[in-house]
Amino acid sequence: MPGFLAALQFLTIIPINTKGIREKDIVNSCIFFPLAGLFIGLILFIVYKPLASFLYVSPLLSSAIVVIFLAVITGGLHLDGLADTFDALSANRDKAGKLEVMRDSRIGTMGVLSLTSVIALKILLLSEIDTFNKFSALLSMCILSRWAQVFCMRRFIYARHSGKAKVFFSGMTKRIFLLAGFIALLAVVMLLRLNGIYLFVFVTIFAFLLGKLFSSRFGGLTGDIIGAINEISEVLVLFILIVLNRFI
Repeated sequence: MPGFLAALQFLTIIPINTKGIREKDIVNSCIFFPLAGLFIGLILFIVYKPLASFLYVSPLLSSAIVVIFLAVITGGLHLDGLADTFDALSANRDKAGKLEVMRDSRIGTMGVLSLTSVIALKILLLSEIDTFNKFSALLSMCILSRWAQVFCMRRFIYARHSGKAKVFFSGMTKRIFLLAGFIALLAVVMLLRLNGIYLFVFVTIFAFLLGKLFSSRFGGLTGDIIGAINEISEVLVLFILIVLNRFI
């Protein structure tokens, strides 16, 4: 399944044999972004389970370890995008100038603040979810945040003339979009039943609003912005799950 392998290659640091992967597979890999998210979520649960069940590590510490591991297995790709996006967002420049700030490898105050806020929120929110629901929470978080990426790449234009993420924006088709959405929805419904539908709808609406906001500031989206949307969507999923588990 070259498309799935291409998705793993792009979204993780897992070493993938790229010999059989073509440019068409890279574009089609967006279909498998939610599936790759499910795979990542499974790995996170494998990391979490012995911490909670055998080592009796506290919920806060085990959540911190899982969140750090998530950053490691994804190569910090989306966290880097988050920091670059918020540094650019806070810059007092026009759209072209903001995009230049986004390319700067140095991290500013807003970048640091966004990183610390998102990481802290993930740890705290994850620690609030009981052990029984941790499996579905970790998987749903990773599945729907990757679906948010696909949704925004379909709904919004690419802000630059060239860049690594351009192939995903330009190659995004209705078929890719619908298949990715179907996989994401099916997965979360199997995990959460009716709550999975609620969660899917909430994340999709939120991704649209967030994409709309960023697009108005930058004239479109970039790979960094897609990474930022992924990170914020992970936080949103955990927050909504806590609300759903307590009130529904």
